[in-house]
Amino acid sequence: MTEEIAETEEIVGRQTDFASRCDKCGNAAYVKVVLNNGPLFFCGHDFHVNESALREQAIEIFDEREFISLR
Repeated sequence: MTEEIAETEEIVGRQTDFASRCDKCGNAAYVKVVLNNGPLFFCGHDFHVNESALREQAIEIFDEREFISLR
C-alpha cells in the first residue's frame, strides 16, 4: 500500500499525462517543450533526435522520460 501511494504522489504534478501524445509521431509523450508560441509534446525518441535544436529555442523543458517504465 505504501508503494502504491508513493507512485501516485510521484505522478501527480507531471507536465505530461497518460493521454499526452507526441506532436511528431503520436506516441506517448514524455517531454513538454514550451516555446514562444506554445507547448509541444514529444516522445522520448523524437525529443532525443531534436534535442539540441529544441534546447536552443525553448523557454522551458519538462523532461519526464524517467516515467517511461510506469506506463
